[in-house]
Amino acid sequence: MKNITKYLSSLSLVLLLLPFLQTCTNQDLKNPEYVGYEKNGKHIPLNYNKAKSKKLKSESTLNGYKIAFSVFKNEPKKINLDDAILADYFMLSSVLISIIICILSFLNRLNFIVFYSSLTNILFVILSIYVFKKSGVLREFHQIKVGYYLYTINLILIALFSKRKLSI
Repeated sequence: MKNITKYLSSLSLVLLLLPFLQTCTNQDLKNPEYVGYEKNGKHIPLNYNKAKSKKLKSESTLNGYKIAFSVFKNEPKKINLDDAILADYFMLSSVLISIIICILSFLNRLNFIVFYSSLTNILFVILSIYVFKKSGVLREFHQIKVGYYLYTINLILIALFSKRKLSI
């Protein structure tokens, strides 16, 4: 129990592999005009059938790393609150802070930085959900998958245990 922040910070890097977000709703998967991909700024629909729906559902589900590193796939442009790219930047910041938290917790130093970094990380995760909702990527809360919840709970636990280390 003495080094619980080490285990929790390592676990946060593993939790980023879990499904975080489904980019289309189940209703969209049933509607053929929504299911498709973007090419040269045009939406190209795919033919819908039940066999493809599971494949499309799994392809449209992103984990934390895919969300964070999709920043590098997009062209640089002016960012505003209606863009999902801003949420990608928040997730990238969250991943980088998680790596820093993991390193600092293994060094057993600077517990106050671990505490404040985990609070900042929680804020970034909440802001990314807000921006996804505002930009229209997230239309139903059923699109948020288990990874967001477990990652947020893990960050709260890191904050609690690192705060306990500060008090001692």
